[in-house]
Amino acid sequence: MRNNSQNDILKLCSEIHKCNSSNLSELKGSSNKAQL
Repeated sequence: MRNNSQNDILKLCSEIHKCNSSNLSELKGSSNKAQL
């Protein structure tokens, strides 16, 4: 179970990182929204 949770977290982190990398300029433009 612990492995599963870690995998899910890593997966989520990877997806978020991809999203951030893809929309880096967009996030910079709306840093207020990014903080939320």
